[in-house]
Amino acid sequence: MNMYLPQFRISDEVLSLVAEICTLLPSRKTEPASIDWNADAICRQHAAMGGQEQFRTTGHRPHWIPVLMNALLHWLQTTETHILIRSAVFHYEFMAIRPFEAGNGPLATRLQQQLLGIFHPRCAEVQTLIPPQEYEEALAAADASEFVLLSLRAILAALQQEEPTVRPHNRIPRKTSPSDQLRAYLRRHPGSKRNDLLNALPELSARMLDRHLQALKDDGSIEYRGSRKTGAYFAH
Repeated sequence: MNMYLPQFRISDEVLSLVAEICTLLPSRKTEPASIDWNADAICRQHAAMGGQEQFRTTGHRPHWIPVLMNALLHWLQTTETHILIRSAVFHYEFMAIRPFEAGNGPLATRLQQQLLGIFHPRCAEVQTLIPPQEYEEALAAADASEFVLLSLRAILAALQQEEPTVRPHNRIPRKTSPSDQLRAYLRRHPGSKRNDLLNALPELSARMLDRHLQALKDDGSIEYRGSRKTGAYFAH
């Protein structure tokens, strides 16, 4: 029985992000491949990137690394968690274990990209970007929840950026008031950030947008969730 249970929360925002990512992906003709990784395969990938083909033998509790890696891989292959979420949790846990002397970050990124490719080839092609400071802060958090959010937001942003022509509803209709438009947009796109709203309603200045957002927060129509740097807006 595998007792390795990574800690993370699947919030409403996480579910919304997964759903929106899936709507941007074309239907695939074949079922996703199974994940049959093992510790030896991970070590070979590390060697292929210029590292050593073995786990580290120094530092903090190196004797636990094979045990933890095998347990993490077992969780990865057996959990029913959606693979978009699973890939981010795997990245976070891999970095917590730090199985190699060096090169753990690039390898974790590469492995996560491979997991995304298993889910859908389109996901393997997009170039996701997480600011370095936000990346480090999420890895330093007590569990993988924040890193999951960062990863999903980055995947969605990359897909939206590469396919602007197929998402005309990203622009808000101008028939209603700015406040109504913002509220309607957030109902369709929960978890939007300030820049998303500025792009969706270009006729509003940044100052006017902030005024409308504050008014909507004051009357309880919307709320801001998360930290100042990584949070986003949601409609009630």
